[in-house]
Amino acid sequence: VFCSATASGSPADTYWIGPEVWITGINGNPVHTLDDLLALDQALPADDWDAEAVDDDRRFVRVTVVDMEGREQLETMRPDWLFFPTVDLRLKAGEWTSTLGRHGHHPKG
Repeated sequence: VFCSATASGSPADTYWIGPEVWITGINGNPVHTLDDLLALDQALPADDWDAEAVDDDRRFVRVTVVDMEGREQLETMRPDWLFFPTVDLRLKAGEWTSTLGRHGHHPKG
């Protein structure tokens, strides 16, 4: 999955992931398509804001990326689904649609 841009202040920006890299893996699982990436996102712990619900090791995600020159890099980052949720943005029948991922809301509010 090609990452063409990142938002300023986002976890990707903070942990030096992208833009202009291919995301090829999440937590050691291969990513070949956007659907692969979204499925792996769904498998991540949902209750990131409750310190007792998720142990600290599971709060971080290992992201494998390949840059434009073919160099592979493994980064460990902590997602911030409250301010930077996963959004699936697609062009369908000539119209853009966006779907917020499972983590796109605060679980307590």
